[in-house]
Amino acid sequence: MNPANGNQANGTSEQDLVIHATDADFDSIIKEGDVVVDFWAEWCGPCRMIAPQVKKFAEKYNGKIKFVKVDTDKNPNLSMKYRIMSIPQLYFFRNGEVIGEQRGAYEESVFERNFTSAFGISAN
Repeated sequence: MNPANGNQANGTSEQDLVIHATDADFDSIIKEGDVVVDFWAEWCGPCRMIAPQVKKFAEKYNGKIKFVKVDTDKNPNLSMKYRIMSIPQLYFFRNGEVIGEQRGAYEESVFERNFTSAFGISAN
């Protein structure tokens, strides 16, 4: 899915901006550029609380940062590889390498500061 595509008359949907990765395609999705990965599950209340933030930042940083969601229940290999013990757990990747992380749900300004600091960009 190309995050640059999919503008709709009534706005851009989350599906157009947030990539839903699987065990099978994860490595190819994160291999280039700056990527925020949200490890989550449907049953997780805090994960549902930050979902609007993920969508908002995917819109705000469209073309600069990719935003990816990984359902931990459906992708156990990734959950094991990244040692996901609690969710939400966010990792910040640059060209396939982990450069930072955020454990837990935080208010919007803290979340934004965490990933922009990791990527060395200013929040605009």
